[in-house]
Amino acid sequence: MTAAGIDFGTTNSVAAQWNGEYVEVLEIGGQGLDADWRRPGFELLYPSVVGTSSLRSGPLFGWEAKLRSENAIEACKRMLREEPFVTLGGQRFAATTAAAGVFRAMAGAAEEEAATEIREAVITVPANATGAARFRTREAARAARITVRTLLNEPTAAAIAYAHEMEVDGEFLVFDWGGGTMDATLLLHDEGFFDEKASRGVNRLGGLELDARLRRMVLDRAPARRRWSESEERQFNLDIERGKILLSQQESVRVVTPDALAVEIGQQEFSEAIQDLISRALDPVEECLEQARINSKDLTAVLMIGGSSQIPAVRTAVSEALDCELVDTAMCNPMTAVAEGAAITAAAMEGELKSII
Repeated sequence: MTAAGIDFGTTNSVAAQWNGEYVEVLEIGGQGLDADWRRPGFELLYPSVVGTSSLRSGPLFGWEAKLRSENAIEACKRMLREEPFVTLGGQRFAATTAAAGVFRAMAGAAEEEAATEIREAVITVPANATGAARFRTREAARAARITVRTLLNEPTAAAIAYAHEMEVDGEFLVFDWGGGTMDATLLLHDEGFFDEKASRGVNRLGGLELDARLRRMVLDRAPARRRWSESEERQFNLDIERGKILLSQQESVRVVTPDALAVEIGQQEFSEAIQDLISRALDPVEECLEQARINSKDLTAVLMIGGSSQIPAVRTAVSEALDCELVDTAMCNPMTAVAEGAAITAAAMEGELKSII
């Protein structure tokens, strides 16, 4: 039985295992994807969503919950930090229970689709997660019958994945901007040891806030003409999120509201509309460098992880602010590096891997 690494994310979660030769990111839940959402790498993502549908009995999880629910709880991870209780289908229960459902569904999918078991795992948390959030994360995994080997900070996990692959020492800056939080962490890697020298973050600043900004841009041009149903509202929010993702790869997107009004949004105008959010995301970077008294020119590597970090305007802003080249996504996958680092840590703890870490 191989211990796994789980990146329990605000928007998406990822699971990985050491297969004896290299880290393998598990393809789980991908059959729930539909054509509109089938993007490269998305089969490796497991949405952190719990939902219900009148067409199906019992709760839905992952892509099925995200794309086919009439009622859904999203951002389970953010709720572990802030909201002890959630409501779904008129029932109120602990946020820990919702998170446990995601963990349990991931473990079940790993067994059915990847022919492997997840009974033990190193689970990652944001660098600036509160003690309560860490405790609830551990409890959620336990409730899903997953033994938690340790909790590992997400930026450290990404740095471990990069250092394991590249076998390089030095000062690493990890810019971690995902669905819920923005964290900047400065780590010194020296012959397998990682020293977290500084870490700063902004809560409630992530993909959810970027979605809200795009939604406002669309509704400013096509205000709602009537009260939308819950399912229409949900579909519109999905279209907004998908539009944001596509704007990282194409010049413009077309979003249709439930009133059948189409709005075209360009990549450049979206970039301009989120400059204040990007500026807020850069603040922790400057604070980290000041705290550690390090000049950006002394950095060995700048790792960009999390979906929000891949927006072209964000990568440009970080590169310009630090006056340096960013590590290419081919050497540090922004969506899977955290899970990979957790899996490497799990394998090293199990004695399966003679890592430099």
